[in-house]
Amino acid sequence: FARGWISPLFRAPGATAAGIAVAAWGHERILRGMRPYGAALIGAGGGLTYLGLWAAAGPYALFDRRLGILLLAATTVAVTMLALHHEIEGLAIWALGGAYLAPIILATAPNPQGFLAYIEVIGLGTGILAFTMAWRATFNLALFG
Repeated sequence: FARGWISPLFRAPGATAAGIAVAAWGHERILRGMRPYGAALIGAGGGLTYLGLWAAAGPYALFDRRLGILLLAATTVAVTMLALHHEIEGLAIWALGGAYLAPIILATAPNPQGFLAYIEVIGLGTGILAFTMAWRATFNLALFG
């Protein structure tokens, strides 16, 4: 990286692809009975995916920041669905935290209505999910948002 041998065009998609692979590996580990290890891998994979998408939309400007926010939200949905599938509240909290940070770390031109709509959709969606699963901490975080 320091010598410029790997360009930003390969860094960000590489991090994203590696994050997806690590999360898939974590999902497979849970299916094989290693629940805590698999959950940690899914969380790490989600974080690495967030990092790759942030770099692509932020400092490397490979695509528009608004698209970056939507892709970060899609990553949130994917991690939340894995949390629901495996009934792991910690993953849902991790994903919700990332969703709330996405508009902050990829700030665009001020759009209060778009921002509030985004927060409402993320908060309501996760809040309803948390309520049905009786995940109190996730529900409280969704309400806080």
